[in-house]
Amino acid sequence: MLQVIRESESVEALLLWEKPSPLTWEQGKVCRKLMQTLRDYAEAVGVSAGMLGSRRDVEPLVKGKRDLPLLSGWRKQVIGDELLRLAESM
Repeated sequence: MLQVIRESESVEALLLWEKPSPLTWEQGKVCRKLMQTLRDYAEAVGVSAGMLGSRRDVEPLVKGKRDLPLLSGWRKQVIGDELLRLAESM
């Protein structure tokens, strides 16, 4: 058993996911605006903002990704198109 532990110490850690890079200051401003839009819409229709999306959903949008759950299906129709329009106009 000690041999297995010693051998494991020399093995590099395996990354299961890549930590996303932090937003720039400008991206942070855009992300806050999109999140406020999402929260305002959720309140207006009487649903939890978390049902529509989270910051984890919005950050990749701000960074330019477009193949996102936020931009497909019912979420796209409900809030995704508006968030995309805002993101591209800023």
